[in-house]
Amino acid sequence: MQLALESATRDAARRLHIRLPRDLGWELGEITAHGVSVVLVFASGDPGIELLRIQGGSAVKRLGDRCRVHIIDSADHTFTQSATRAALEQVLCDELFARHG
Repeated sequence: MQLALESATRDAARRLHIRLPRDLGWELGEITAHGVSVVLVFASGDPGIELLRIQGGSAVKRLGDRCRVHIIDSADHTFTQSATRAALEQVLCDELFARHG
């Protein structure tokens, strides 16, 4: 409940153009405003996914194609299995070549 409140508070502050400390959504917006695309890749179950949801909030959705999130199933945090490393490599290659191809 408290995490949902934090996320909603951050979203409301962003809509009012109030910058809160450690506001990932605001920071992502600033990065993409300079023409930089953001690609985030997580292993399924990684705590960073929840952190992105709480601190990034609706900003991630609002940024659309400028901020893309990929989640690789069955991977651990460091992608130690060769199959998940191959999936990570494919995601990264697709992202790089889609932008420059």
